[in-house]
Amino acid sequence: GEIAARIREHWGALAASGALASDRYLHHAGRPVVAVWGFGFSDRSGTPAQANALLDWLQRDAPDGERAFVIGGVPTYWRTLTGDSSSDPGFAAVYRRFDVINPWLVGRFADDAGVRAYRRDLLAGDLAEAARVGKLYMPVVFPGFSWANLMRGMPLNQIPRRGGAFWWTQFYEYHAAGATLFFGAMFDEVDEGTA
Repeated sequence: GEIAARIREHWGALAASGALASDRYLHHAGRPVVAVWGFGFSDRSGTPAQANALLDWLQRDAPDGERAFVIGGVPTYWRTLTGDSSSDPGFAAVYRRFDVINPWLVGRFADDAGVRAYRRDLLAGDLAEAARVGKLYMPVVFPGFSWANLMRGMPLNQIPRRGGAFWWTQFYEYHAAGATLFFGAMFDEVDEGTA
C-alpha cells in the first residue's frame, strides 16, 4: 500500500543527491529514465489506482528535474489481460501509460520453437498496439534459465543456453518482427541462471 510513496521518497533522494542530473545517469527525451516493474502481475499486489498515482507523479507532477521517462516492466500478456496479467480492466490503461512497455519473458519459452511462437502469437500484436498508443516496446531477451543456484535439487541448464544460440534466436526473431529496443535479463541474476 505504500509503494508509490516509497518510490517517490527514493526518487526524491536521488534527485537531491544530484544523481538524476548527472550526465552519467541514463536520460531519454530530456528526462531521467526509471523502470517500474511489477504492476499488474496476477501474483503481485498493487492496484491500478496505485499505479496511476505513481505514474501521474513521475510523468507529470514531480518537480522539474524529477519528471521521468518511465519503463514499465509488465506481464507477458499485458495486452490481453490473461495469463500472468491481472484481469482487472484498469490495468489495460496503466500498461499503455508507460513510455516503454517492457514485457517479462523469462521462462515463457524454452527453445527456438517457443521463441518463434511468441513472435507469431504475441509479439506482432504487442508491437502494433504499442505503436498505436505511441509507446516504445522493449521485449526481454534472456540467455537461458536455471533455479539450480537458488534451490537445491533443481536441474542445471533448465532452459539451455546452447552457447548463446538461444539468446541470439530471440534477438533475431524480435528484430525481424520490428522490435528495436531490447532488455537483457539479467546481468545480476545468478540465482535464476540468467546472468
